[in-house]
Amino acid sequence: MAYRKTIFFLGLVLALGPTLVRYYLTWPLPGSQDLDSIGWAYGLGKVAPVTEVLGFLVALVGLVAVVRSRKSWKTLLWVGLICLVALGLHRVTVKYSAPAVFEPFELVEFARGTSEALPPETLVMGVASGGQAKAYPLRLLAYHHRLEDELDGEAIWVTYCSMCRTGKIFRPVVDDMQLDFDLVGAVRYNSIYRDRQTGSYWYQANGRGAAGPLEGKVLPELRADQMTLENWLLLHPESDVLQPDPAAADGYTMFRFDTIDEVRSDPEKPPEWQWVVGVAHDGEARGYPWSMLASRRLIQDQLGDLPLAIQLHSDGISQRAWDRRLDGRVLDLELDSETGNLVDSETGSAFGFDGVATDGELAGLSLRPLPASVEFRHSFESFSGAEIVEPEA
Repeated sequence: MAYRKTIFFLGLVLALGPTLVRYYLTWPLPGSQDLDSIGWAYGLGKVAPVTEVLGFLVALVGLVAVVRSRKSWKTLLWVGLICLVALGLHRVTVKYSAPAVFEPFELVEFARGTSEALPPETLVMGVASGGQAKAYPLRLLAYHHRLEDELDGEAIWVTYCSMCRTGKIFRPVVDDMQLDFDLVGAVRYNSIYRDRQTGSYWYQANGRGAAGPLEGKVLPELRADQMTLENWLLLHPESDVLQPDPAAADGYTMFRFDTIDEVRSDPEKPPEWQWVVGVAHDGEARGYPWSMLASRRLIQDQLGDLPLAIQLHSDGISQRAWDRRLDGRVLDLELDSETGNLVDSETGSAFGFDGVATDGELAGLSLRPLPASVEFRHSFESFSGAEIVEPEA
């Protein structure tokens, strides 16, 4: 009898063990996201489909042997309960996996302007290229996490991680190979994806292959702005705006995704969960606390050979980063508290939120916008290796 039980239990362990461990490593369960476990998750993802089938077959053999050896109702009850628990655990890993909870778009539609569902204050991630502009509301991306789309005739991959608040848009191409991605889960508080072409795992925060054949490869990233829909449409009046998917109405209210990121200063949160604005340049990166930007509304700094400025709009949520080099010199900018414009202290030229000088000696010239991420501090530190500027006391 003992060996029959052993076969039965070994089969269940083989069937469920790799799947349950992988589920733990890729889902926000206590302690799981503090582990640098993407290699383990990748390896388990490769073997789990095989061990599930093999393990359940072994368990079935043991089950038949146990039932045949002792046909009492107690044995049948014991076996039935064990099987129900095993099937229940397996069901949990399927029903509550990241791909099942955060479903992709079924209907992708765009429209112009604001609406009742997407009012002017809606936060969006906007991107423009070749005369075409598109805006992706964060309240939609926070649920779906990803969208395969096109911009100016080329494929783009729009992503957003609701755990670390990283919004990134990539060209899904590596070594002339276009990739398609499926959501796997999360590791180190960041969404991870599996490409269908090679099975490699990717971190969303930096677009880097983290395990598999394409480990170390990096997806080209497009510069995107995060701001209110109202401000985006002022910059790009003809922009297409992604619309809610009717099939995902319940998902948009999950975890209050419909109000996500409307508040970016929360002194009650620990430092690692505070917002930063991150800028990377020529192998260096630096993060600036949102609390610093909120109090100053303009930050000027030097990152390597890059003189930069980060500007906060008067709405307290829209921000842009600029290269301060223009017309052969480095501008010393000030913020006009009444108009919200940036003003060059030497020439008096004023720059609107579009970066274009409207008057003065530099009228008609434009500041160059810089890529700037807006995310939680722990994410920026983990995936950029950056330093964080500490506000003066």
